Amino acid sequence: MYVLYPMSTVIENEKTREKRLDKQDDEAFLMKLQQFVCCTKRCLLSVNSQVALKRFQEMKALTQNEASLCFLGIIDASMHTTEFKNGTPKAYLTTTNLPKSLIYTMRSFT
Repeated sequence: MYVLYPMSTVIENEKTREKRLDKQDDEAFLMKLQQFVCCTKRCLLSVNSQVALKRFQEMKALTQNEASLCFLGIIDASMHTTEFKNGTPKAYLTTTNLPKSLIYTMRSFT
């Protein structure tokens, strides 16, 4: 195979293929973000798509271990109750304290 095609050509073809696949992934993510209906409010339409796309690309760049740790942290942080038993609010990071764009981005991964 390498006799017919120089190694540099094979590497260039692989890079262009990966760029094309990344572009298709990004387009598919944006389309899903616009078409996904999570509730009757259609609140995902108000999400800044460029910020959501940037977060999506950052998550794709993580290794498997980093992504697992990130998702476990998000799940753990969002599982805390927002107030103590006596009714005083907690200062934990909960979904009510997260930026709306991050919450919508998390929902779009499902």
